[in-house]
Amino acid sequence: MWAGDELFGCFERLGIRWAYVNCLSVNSRTGVLHEAVRDADLGADLRREGTPAVEAVRRLRNYDDQVVVILDEVSVVDESALLALAEVSNVSVVAITTDEDEWFSALSGQATSRMRSAATIHLDKYSHEELCDSLASRVAQGLVGSQVDDVVPFVADLAAGDARHGLALLRRGVKHVQDHDDERLTTDVIEERPLLSWSPLPSEDPRTAESRGVFLAPRSLRQIYH
Repeated sequence: MWAGDELFGCFERLGIRWAYVNCLSVNSRTGVLHEAVRDADLGADLRREGTPAVEAVRRLRNYDDQVVVILDEVSVVDESALLALAEVSNVSVVAITTDEDEWFSALSGQATSRMRSAATIHLDKYSHEELCDSLASRVAQGLVGSQVDDVVPFVADLAAGDARHGLALLRRGVKHVQDHDDERLTTDVIEERPLLSWSPLPSEDPRTAESRGVFLAPRSLRQIYH
């Protein structure tokens, strides 16, 4: 079971609503706010087109209990969305980024002041064993085992503790096998298609992606503020 399942289960028992926003898929002020409200089950009737962002903020503010909004890959978000959420007293934001310094350097003074007052948690990279376990579980859930050679340790070596890089390498290899009607995913396939430059793949909603074996929880930095 993904470790976040326990956290989200705790939210539910405490009556805390939560929302997950994949900022690589939606990063505008209106998009982020609407996605947060809809994912927290506070705005199923809201349409992004034609509904002002202020209505999404009103839904959050009028909710009697706490709402936790998780912004994955927050560095690409329109900072006005961050500031809007920060103004809602019953909203707590979990902002996830892989490069804290780069993120802060891109923020305005007002947003930086807000963010730097937050509690920050730095998480270590995966160990080789942890990364192998994580990738192996995705392979087991999403691929036919008999058609996959023992590529997981090889991918983990290349990724050097970077879980998203490892998943990206694995996906690249699987896509090549599918596109070329090959029979097996081998280390040669992975090695011949390195990611010379890459950006993190969009994280999927942990509540739906686990069954498809593609969600990868970031392990770099989580920043929490109230």
